[in-house]
Amino acid sequence: MSSEQQRSRVDLGRANRRSVLAEILYNAPIARTEIAERTALTGASVSRITRDLINAGLVVESSASIPQNRSGRRLIELNLNPTGAYVIGISINAFAQWVSLSGLDNNIIARQQLALECVDDPNDVLNRIIEAAQTMIEESGINRQQLIGGGVAIGGAVEPKSGRLLFSSTMDWGEMDIAPLMSERLGIPICVETVPNALNLAETRFGITKGQRNVVMLNASLRMGASLLLDNQLRRGVRFSAGQIGKLRLHQADKAESTLLLDEVAAGIAVLSKLTGEADLTSGRRAADTLMQLKSASVGGDQAATDAFYHAGQMLSQTIDVVDTLLQPETILLAGPMATVPAYIDGVLDNFRHDDSQECSSGDNLQANILVSNVSPEQAAIYLAFNEFLASRDIELSQLTDTD
Repeated sequence: MSSEQQRSRVDLGRANRRSVLAEILYNAPIARTEIAERTALTGASVSRITRDLINAGLVVESSASIPQNRSGRRLIELNLNPTGAYVIGISINAFAQWVSLSGLDNNIIARQQLALECVDDPNDVLNRIIEAAQTMIEESGINRQQLIGGGVAIGGAVEPKSGRLLFSSTMDWGEMDIAPLMSERLGIPICVETVPNALNLAETRFGITKGQRNVVMLNASLRMGASLLLDNQLRRGVRFSAGQIGKLRLHQADKAESTLLLDEVAAGIAVLSKLTGEADLTSGRRAADTLMQLKSASVGGDQAATDAFYHAGQMLSQTIDVVDTLLQPETILLAGPMATVPAYIDGVLDNFRHDDSQECSSGDNLQANILVSNVSPEQAAIYLAFNEFLASRDIELSQLTDTD
């Protein structure tokens, strides 16, 4: 066998293992026969791959078996081993910075929120986060060889292959190589994704839109962000800036030559501008804290705050109507700090178009479901690591059994 054929065989074997591991990750508990059916691999191949995964401690057999429809052996289901490997989840935005350590059962075994008073200096923020992660790993007592990677969900535009942040308008950060820096300091591979994309992946792989292939996530924070999952693929656009929906220009009906950005009417900065009168309160920790104070005021019954959030939701509903018509997603997910304010959601839902004059079966009037995501950026970062290092990249099983 030539060296090229050997490489092809190894590559195929790794791809098959990724497929099997992905089925266990997304669909456990699951039997070997079902994995074979879903992956089109032979039963012998699935048995060989799962045996390797079990021997590496990454997968365990369920203590309870399930009966088959026909007589014969009872099927034994497979699950990920909660203590077989670990991931770090890191979320970074103007509102909060979290570092979490999780086993494969998504059980967070250690977590820390960094109460940073200022996020203006990216180098300081990243150093603080890395130091917190290093301390957390050391104090957890886990075998570092079982730490398979880390996921970073960050507010801004990201080049995912290199792990480079292109910009973050809510934190006033410029271009930075996030993944290489963190990977070198922590000694593990790191993947980086935008907060909206990380949230969308978490929901469509593990959450309320699991299994759906066309989902638009609208992240309503200080500014608006979006994630486009179309035909089960994230769409990124030129310079990886697809989803910067806040820059959408809206023409005002009563002022023919006047336009406003969606950010200025539907995002957190719209509420801040209306209620504080501070036109420059558009980014950073103070803006984030002030917005949360206004949320508390609205929830507490303050009418002016409630009206401001409701109006912002009304304005967003017009864009949702366009997104629904243009992209025809199964679901439009709302997330972010603004989506935690009841008045904002009421503004969206009360004004999202509803036309019952035609039969929905015609296919021309079908509307997407609008759901509110309950996944936090902290959780999304952990799910991002699961998705990347168990289902998308090759995992070296030998490192999991090396206890030296």
